[in-house]
Amino acid sequence: MWKIEKYDIDPEFYIADTNNNRIMKRKKSDLSYISKIGTYGSGDDQFKAPNGIAVDSTYIYITDTDNHRIVKRLKSDLSFISKIGTAGSGNDQFLNPAGIAVDDTYLYITDFNNHRIVKRLKSDLSYVSKIGTNGSGNDQFYCPIGITADDIYIYIADQHNHRIVKRLKSDLSYVSKIGTNGSGNDNFNDPSGVMADNTYLYVGDTQNHRIMKRLKSDLSYVSKIGTYGPGDDQFKEPNGIAVDDIYIYVSDSYNHRMVKRLKSDLSYVSKIGTQGSGDDQFNYPYLIHADQSGALFWGEDGEIPAFIAGLTRGKTSNARIVDLFDGDRALIIPPIHSSKEPFEAEIFEAEVTDSLVEKLKGYIDNTTKLRITMGNGEIIEDLYLVRLSWVYTPSGTAWRKQLRLRFEEL
Repeated sequence: MWKIEKYDIDPEFYIADTNNNRIMKRKKSDLSYISKIGTYGSGDDQFKAPNGIAVDSTYIYITDTDNHRIVKRLKSDLSFISKIGTAGSGNDQFLNPAGIAVDDTYLYITDFNNHRIVKRLKSDLSYVSKIGTNGSGNDQFYCPIGITADDIYIYIADQHNHRIVKRLKSDLSYVSKIGTNGSGNDNFNDPSGVMADNTYLYVGDTQNHRIMKRLKSDLSYVSKIGTYGPGDDQFKEPNGIAVDDIYIYVSDSYNHRMVKRLKSDLSYVSKIGTQGSGDDQFNYPYLIHADQSGALFWGEDGEIPAFIAGLTRGKTSNARIVDLFDGDRALIIPPIHSSKEPFEAEIFEAEVTDSLVEKLKGYIDNTTKLRITMGNGEIIEDLYLVRLSWVYTPSGTAWRKQLRLRFEEL
């Protein structure tokens, strides 16, 4: 088995510092402070107990919980873009929205005290659909809080039902669930945060003061870490979890700190924070988010794919043809822009012309890398096989430009 991965996509993570009524941006590498926004209130640059945060290539989306609204802001400088919501149960209303997840097109929101999941367009925050009433049935929730999404499913921390629920993104329909109240491997006690990577779920089992790792496929138990306390392997009501390729980042709420741990075995790496309002302090931090990379394409050993790319319009320089394997060739076109650009990337097999293998959204700049590894961990160098497409509208006339295959040695 081999795979192609993105990595080092975004060096930051974002924190809803709930009782300080602010959003913080910090470096993943050393957890150091970058910037923040927010004071207490209902203005565009104010929050009342923000809880959830989700990030895409350009924006962050925040559940401003006690203002009963969703807020969209720029990632770059945290500046305000738009908002939606007042207190209530209508389609454009919320009662203490808590968790939020984002994909290419939609937002998925846990409307905590309306006991429902709401799906909205991320472009303009408009309503799409919803599911849920108060209860313990398959289409019911009891204060849902954390939520995460992958390509097909959403995963919800149904807090006071003490369970994790898996549902289809497309129509929000029920798929499966795991959990009852308790401290066993298939039990939870008010779970709050949940985050998915390619294979696993990471759950903040809040009142059990532990982090749990589970398989996404069937929600089965893998491992756990944590007891009550301030030690490196202890937590006091851990809530939010963010993940990247290597690490998880935990908001250890009642220890007022951020904790970085290895995904592989959940072991401790580093931490930052004490209670307060300084740049390296927190006051009951809640849910957090970090951009993560993931497998873009998979294949069996010996099936190294050839990819095609071209330039349909526009100028480029230093384009070159390179040999891949067994006589297959690909056109390598250097990046035209050095800044980050929104894009839709389409991966194609050369043997089946224009056969779409997978489509993803995000961004790539000159620091973003793709890595190809074999199942044994061996890195195949010099192959960054993605075709990027931008859509431009110069002089009011739309035209599409297919850019490049990324090519760089690790």
